Amino acid sequence: MALPLALALMGCAQGAASQGSAQGFRMVAAPIYSTAALPVARMLGTWRQVAGFGAPAPCTTAPSLQITAEGGSATARYDLCFGPHRRTGTGALASGGAQGRYRLPNLNAPIWVLWMDENNRSAVLGTPDGSFGMILSKDPIPKDRLRAAREVLAWNGYDLTQFHQY
Repeated sequence: MALPLALALMGCAQGAASQGSAQGFRMVAAPIYSTAALPVARMLGTWRQVAGFGAPAPCTTAPSLQITAEGGSATARYDLCFGPHRRTGTGALASGGAQGRYRLPNLNAPIWVLWMDENNRSAVLGTPDGSFGMILSKDPIPKDRLRAAREVLAWNGYDLTQFHQY
């Protein structure tokens, strides 16, 4: 019984991963998984982007993401590097169809939370099309959490040769 369920879930993940361009920072044929049990409440706070993919030039000053909640809805204010481009925006943090999947205002690609440590201090974000991948942290990220975050990116098909810290 468990094997058919596991195979069905893998098929869904592979279907999601095969959508999008092969031009990104990950092998789109590789399975990608978002954190299934991640309510927005775990995302609240101010995050600093500590690493990502693409040219570091537009991200020499600290990229950040702030998520607040008011009246049952979440608002995002971001200034982040998505691959080679720095983007900013403010507005409602919308559902991306499941917990752990979100949409930021003025950004076409979905945001998938690939991993978050149990104390909500560090997170890995990515997208099935591989157009970006990043590591966020609320505090100076220690080497063990950075290593874990890098391993999550690699496991989800990201090419770590294009990875850099800010």
